Amino acid sequence: MGETGVAPVDRRGTNPTQNKFPDDVVEMAKQHIKSLPTCTSHYSRAKSVHRVYLPPGYSQHKCYDLFKEQCEERDVDSSKIVSLSKYCKIFAAFNIGTNPPMVDTCSTCDRLNRELEVASNNKDSVTHSNLLTQKVHLVKAKVARNIMDAYSEDNDPSLCVIAMDLQQTLATPRLTTNVAYYKRKMWTYNFGVHNLKESSMAHLYVWNEAVGKRGSSDIGSCLIHYVEHHVPRFSQVKQYFLMPGHSYLPCDRDFGNLEKYFHGHEVYTTPHYIELMRQARRDHPFVVKQMDREDFVDLDPLQALITKAQLHKAGFKDGRVFQFKSDFLQGMSIWQCYNDDITTPVQVKFQKGKSQSYQRDKFDLAAVTPTTEVPSRSEAQDREAGRPGISAVFRATWLQVVVRRSIPGPGSAGG
Repeated sequence: MGETGVAPVDRRGTNPTQNKFPDDVVEMAKQHIKSLPTCTSHYSRAKSVHRVYLPPGYSQHKCYDLFKEQCEERDVDSSKIVSLSKYCKIFAAFNIGTNPPMVDTCSTCDRLNRELEVASNNKDSVTHSNLLTQKVHLVKAKVARNIMDAYSEDNDPSLCVIAMDLQQTLATPRLTTNVAYYKRKMWTYNFGVHNLKESSMAHLYVWNEAVGKRGSSDIGSCLIHYVEHHVPRFSQVKQYFLMPGHSYLPCDRDFGNLEKYFHGHEVYTTPHYIELMRQARRDHPFVVKQMDREDFVDLDPLQALITKAQLHKAGFKDGRVFQFKSDFLQGMSIWQCYNDDITTPVQVKFQKGKSQSYQRDKFDLAAVTPTTEVPSRSEAQDREAGRPGISAVFRATWLQVVVRRSIPGPGSAGG
């Protein structure tokens, strides 16, 4: 209290911070961060519009090293170079991530982006055709997704809308021990079918290499089981193939939920995977079906009856929409664009020969279990190398699959 009896003004915090970096020093770090090469994530554009990612191999430490190299090239005084901690703090203010998702990206987008990047680096004028091609490609992808969304929101009770996809193969067993890490393992397959009219309803069909493969017969068998048990009688099927890399299917989100739940778990057998799949979601749990040998049918004889020449002429490879109707049992309709409501399709007949009538008996599905190839002895021994890391609870089941079904006897095929 002064002589006047009035308390003096509090001057604490008014002095400049001695450790504060000057604005021009901070701005130099910001300009370097802005100059870093970035790209958008292929799967998070919808939710994180402004989020960008550094290319693979980049990290905040790597960027800081590049920043110091740039300062050395420009003869910047060391006192004006921010520390690593300050650089990382400045970096955090930008919406930049590391390790961008690079899985299942669109090959067309990747090619166009590379061409545009090369033109930009060489300071060449970007050709109008490249930009137009990219714009048309993205419009097609958006149209396809809009069609999928429209079908999923349709209130017609007679309409069933599903999306299907095969998850990335699951290593079995899934171990952290270094002994089995580099050894060949058995693969578990997961085929997902998601009902778009019931956004939370997802069915999973699971099997491993000891039971089947992942060819057309195996995937077709899973789809047949789903249709027979979960789809009412129908008169037509319309199948849409969305633009690769732009599908954003609900199955991708389902698989993401599974991968997140698998993280931190050691998985020993296919039934163990199935157990975890059923636990992965508390609300609306996955409906999981373990496919056994008797659940598969052989579709190869059916394919042998279908004419390949007519499909080739009709542009089957470039088809986007395929329609199968009960009043055209002898074939199908193909559209090469998504405007199937205003364009005329190409009709193709399946049956070989000149016969115009549909011969039903020739297209009966034979309930024959496809044969399964026996792994070589070396491959089976690699699988057996994981035995020390298998929990005693699952070891009996694991040995039955790996040893009894995989290791061929002396003199047998594949040895």
